[in-house]
Amino acid sequence: MNSPTFMEDGTPVVIAPPCVLLKSVEMWKGHLVAQFYGLSPSPAKIFNDLNPIWGRYGGITVRVISQTAAMIFIPSVSTRQWVMDVGFWQAGNCSCTVYHWSSEGLREFKELQSAPTWAILKNVPPQLYSLDGISVIASGIGEPLHTEKSKLDPINIGTTKVKVVIKLDIPLPDSVVVKDIHGNSAKISVEYPRPPPKCLNCGCYGHLLSRCPKPLMKKYPFKRDLPSGSKDVSQSSVLLPIAPSDDGTSINLLHKEDVSSSSRIRRRRSRSKKRSTSSPPKIATSSVEVQALSKSAVTLSHPTFLNCVKEAWSSDIVVGSNMFTLGALMKAAKLACRKLNRERFGTLESHSWLRR
Repeated sequence: MNSPTFMEDGTPVVIAPPCVLLKSVEMWKGHLVAQFYGLSPSPAKIFNDLNPIWGRYGGITVRVISQTAAMIFIPSVSTRQWVMDVGFWQAGNCSCTVYHWSSEGLREFKELQSAPTWAILKNVPPQLYSLDGISVIASGIGEPLHTEKSKLDPINIGTTKVKVVIKLDIPLPDSVVVKDIHGNSAKISVEYPRPPPKCLNCGCYGHLLSRCPKPLMKKYPFKRDLPSGSKDVSQSSVLLPIAPSDDGTSINLLHKEDVSSSSRIRRRRSRSKKRSTSSPPKIATSSVEVQALSKSAVTLSHPTFLNCVKEAWSSDIVVGSNMFTLGALMKAAKLACRKLNRERFGTLESHSWLRR
């Protein structure tokens, strides 16, 4: 083996003999290279997207070999050949071209100008529902390649799926009109379930912004999604003229909507404040406190309240555990309080003991 040479910066350079390259060819025989039109997704993402399609007869193996390429092994020979026949795939929101691995290294691709994509033809008339008729319709979109199935569905006629090579520099049509020599015409609707992605940063097709190999050149503002047909209208608050009050001071009157919204906020805050500073009810000791307390506190100061609770607490309870007995007694006391509240406090003004 020859001695290494050195570059100007001191980096050593060695020459690989042909026998080493031949051994590597045997090692990677049968592997495919997926050349992405952008940064390569992670091996896990490539596996999750392609293994359900390519790994029906054996799981695939993915190895990332560069920033834009991955080496993939498919155990099934027939599946491998089918993948090569298709040639153009997508994984991780990034398009890629598949070819056989060779010792010559990776290929260099230009920007994506055209790409094969699926097109769904709808409302196809019976006169054109054939392989030749579908080819005629698809020729208005691009170069037709093949249909999804080798034979057309004889039952669900009118809709079919065809792969067409489209040009990416022109907008995709949403319908195609077919005419015959007698002047008759038919309009067929076209949908594209998954066209090649377009990057918002560099404007190239084949990858999204997250897979762009170029540095970020534009900073896009956040846009809120609005329903179809709606408009985003901004309206400033309206201030009315200053009006004098009863005591001579001036009051600045706000717009009615602003006042109502602010009052709703204040009421909401006041309720939360009351809940945070609330305390258990107190037993009244005088007639003044009785008038100040709430209805629940008045119930505790009624002359017959204690006797009513004692009578309910001493009622006959089915024998059981301590917890069961306690729960039954508390339930009886609760029912007695409800009865007392309903019978004695229907109208508080009618009770003489409360006016003392």
